Amino acid sequence: NDVNFTLLKSNDVNFTLLYKMNKSIFFYKYLILNIINNIYYTMITIFSNIYKYFKYLIIGNNNNKMFPFTDIENKPVSLLNKKNKYDSIIFTIFGYLFKYIISPFMLTGKKAIIYYAEAHLSKFNSYIHTIFMPFSILGILIWLSALFKLTPNMAKYFMWKLYYFYGGLYLNINPANTLVYYIIYYFVTYKASIYYNKCYNKYIYTSLFSWKYNGNSYIYTRLFIIGFFISFISLTIQEIIGHKYGNDIPSRLSGVPNAILYAKYFSISHFFND
Repeated sequence: NDVNFTLLKSNDVNFTLLYKMNKSIFFYKYLILNIINNIYYTMITIFSNIYKYFKYLIIGNNNNKMFPFTDIENKPVSLLNKKNKYDSIIFTIFGYLFKYIISPFMLTGKKAIIYYAEAHLSKFNSYIHTIFMPFSILGILIWLSALFKLTPNMAKYFMWKLYYFYGGLYLNINPANTLVYYIIYYFVTYKASIYYNKCYNKYIYTSLFSWKYNGNSYIYTRLFIIGFFISFISLTIQEIIGHKYGNDIPSRLSGVPNAILYAKYFSISHFFND
């Protein structure tokens, strides 16, 4: 505004002071936004590299410049490129010791089970979890393998290593209940690996003769959708029917890490009041 500018200019002191104030405010706004922007992109970079690292461990990548380790056959080093006869022992031990790794950051062992049980006090809700938890795990194993774009053999090794890991984690709580876990989730893991292999081969055959074919991404997308649908429906039944009609509090967002590790154990242990 020319009039306001003229009035301000007529008083050099006020104009100079106002100019400095506006410049200072602009500078601090710019500085704060720049700091926030740098923090945002730094966090994105960190999480992106963590994702690439775990993806590399699982499926390997010859073009990965971060970890260009290869074996004598020039194949990417991967946790899943071949089966190790000691896998069951290694991952069971890792699961057993995992409690001590995460204990500074969250509840573990029986304290974690008690925390999880606070939202599952009714028998009805507990039984619903026992019935539908295997279906949730079945779906999760499928879509998680598809997310990392695992071949059927890699997916099978990945699923069984998780099976042994959770077994080791639960052995640190109660060996008797863990035996029940081994029996029930043996069939869940076996079924997930067979189903993944069957669907993978089916969609390879189908996609080769389909206008929808878009390379392997089509196959993994279909597998991801199937697995996600199974786990979503099962978890929704547990949350809506189990919690609502069992008159229990809703699942807590803060309890998600706890549920990831101990939901399977609780679905068994509540029968034994453990």
